Amino acid sequence: MATARGKVLLALAAEIRAQAEELARWETRQVGKPIRDALDEVQPAANCFEFYAGAANKVCGHTIPVSAAGLDFTERIPLGVVALIVPWNFPLLIAA
Repeated sequence: MATARGKVLLALAAEIRAQAEELARWETRQVGKPIRDALDEVQPAANCFEFYAGAANKVCGHTIPVSAAGLDFTERIPLGVVALIVPWNFPLLIAA
């Protein structure tokens, strides 16, 4: 499941790069930023998806030393959807 998710995110990053000019034009029309600035935002957005594609199948967590024999392991697990109010200076990157 995690590996498949990573592959989807990698494909999305590749598609963002392939459609960079079109995405930048959309961003310019929606936000009003110069096309040069919009183009500069596309690459970091693709990089973000690539990063999480690599993280999808990695085991995360820490072992905690315990006094008795055994293993205590913690893992951060997402709890669900959250809502945020963020500045929209870089909408594509923030959405990524």
